Amino acid sequence: MNLVLRLLLVIASAFRNQSKENVTMTSSLELKVKGGDANTNGIIQHARYFSFADLGTIDFLMRSGILAALRRNGWSPIIVGKSFEHFKPITKGQKVDFTTRLMGWEGQYSCLYHQILADGEVVSIGHSVGRFVGKAGTKHPDVGDVAIKMGLEAYPFEPMPEHVLTTFHEIESARVAPQIEASK
Repeated sequence: MNLVLRLLLVIASAFRNQSKENVTMTSSLELKVKGGDANTNGIIQHARYFSFADLGTIDFLMRSGILAALRRNGWSPIIVGKSFEHFKPITKGQKVDFTTRLMGWEGQYSCLYHQILADGEVVSIGHSVGRFVGKAGTKHPDVGDVAIKMGLEAYPFEPMPEHVLTTFHEIESARVAPQIEASK
């Protein structure tokens, strides 16, 4: 199936089924692997996992109410890194359940956890690290700003795993390094 058509279907479905500020929800997409998703051997192309992650991210942000809170305040989410681990190949014609949930957030960064199930078995897991940005020339919001705009009094998450926090700090260090060099 064409990715643009999939995107439009996900957006339409998420728009109709939005919840009210529920950051602890898990979004779930049922996807069928089509010919364009697979290589000549009939196995899903690695890049398609990232496309599915984008669809899962959009679905989660819309259904959870996070995207609405961001847009009301002129903020946007951006993905700064993704990773996947594969346990079994997914083949053309196979139906998969792609779930996405917010693993946690810190500072300006958030981490979404993705899981792909085929025939009830986990075949792949992944993470998308994102951050929130404001309009040019404005302060970028951190998760506290977003939580306040969503009416949350506390972050309903367990502490982030150390490897995710390390990733956050590496991304932030790489992001600010050019600014530090320029100010010298």
